[in-house]
Amino acid sequence: MSTVRVGVAYATQDGTAKAGADYTRTMGTLVFAPRETMRHIWVPVARDDVVEEDEGLVVRLSAPEHAMLLDAEGDVTIKDDPIAVSIYDGTGAESSEELVMAVRLNYGSTKVVSVQFAVTGGTATSDVDYESTQGLVVFETGSTEAQVRIPLIDDDLQEGDETIEVTLSNPTNTQIGQAIATGTIVDDNTAPGVQVRAILGCRRPRRCLW
Repeated sequence: MSTVRVGVAYATQDGTAKAGADYTRTMGTLVFAPRETMRHIWVPVARDDVVEEDEGLVVRLSAPEHAMLLDAEGDVTIKDDPIAVSIYDGTGAESSEELVMAVRLNYGSTKVVSVQFAVTGGTATSDVDYESTQGLVVFETGSTEAQVRIPLIDDDLQEGDETIEVTLSNPTNTQIGQAIATGTIVDDNTAPGVQVRAILGCRRPRRCLW
């Protein structure tokens, strides 16, 4: 800890990460107020659609003022964060005609992204409780929200809630995050009513009026 102001220059240097492609070249001077012991250097990182290994760069310190350099270099690792597509659980009433499940990207892409989907399981029965469905979800450039719609078959049976399992596969320009989600078909049929009617007896049927 110093009782006077301390300064030091800093600058980034390429490693496996390249300035302009993976990050923004950064330089400047850190100034520590008296008794201040920590400052941060912020290096802007570029986001892209490329799936790649983690990359690194170096931050170098120089020209210390009122201090000496004990360690003049620091390694920085840029962790790859590729675009990923995920499907999420959904719920729909049997009488609503379809079950809607959300499909999302973690962030928008500069390319068109697509992924296939199919119903792969669950307690509901294909062509009895729902129409067997598969298809392609497409995200246009910059879009992050889409939906999978499963047509439902309404009936008068009381059968309780049932489920379907939807799975994503074969992604293009993305990778799969959460591949499987569950859709719940809510049984909204009204329970049948029971009515009791009183029957009156008559000791002398010919004289009884109903």
